[in-house]
Amino acid sequence: ARPAAKDAGSEEIHDSRRVSVAGLAALLALALGTFWLSQQLAAWTSQRGLAVPAILVLTTLALVLAQVPAVHRLGGARMLGVYTAYLFLAVIGAGCDFAALGELGKAGGLLLLFVLLTLVIHGVIQFGAGRLLRLSPATLAIASSANIGGVVTILPVARGLGRMDLVLPGIV
Repeated sequence: ARPAAKDAGSEEIHDSRRVSVAGLAALLALALGTFWLSQQLAAWTSQRGLAVPAILVLTTLALVLAQVPAVHRLGGARMLGVYTAYLFLAVIGAGCDFAALGELGKAGGLLLLFVLLTLVIHGVIQFGAGRLLRLSPATLAIASSANIGGVVTILPVARGLGRMDLVLPGIV
């Protein structure tokens, strides 16, 4: 059997900065302001014949702001990020409309059967091969989550398993 993960690596990272209403308001204002500015800059560049996507401008602005010491001192960014990821997962889960699937009749039933069969085959291969390779169930759960739910599902799964050391490998 493989050695267990080190305890130090599985501890959750806690933000030691104090969270305040003013700090949260400043972070939200920065986020919304940066989003607005990225939209304006993208429109400005497209008017001049050079269409730069707004997401590229937003990412660049976020990377620049991350270098500013005053932004570093604002507490609550980690908390806002985690809660936003949970909100995203809830919205994705709530978007499953079984009534609409039922209205498709036979095609809807076949689609549901296809998805279920795909998930079962994935699970058998993932956990069967993982067992043969003597991988830990937590590692397999993170890999499965990355395959099925995408990168955004890794943090909640890793947190639930108490294996924060698997977040970065799961993203990769």
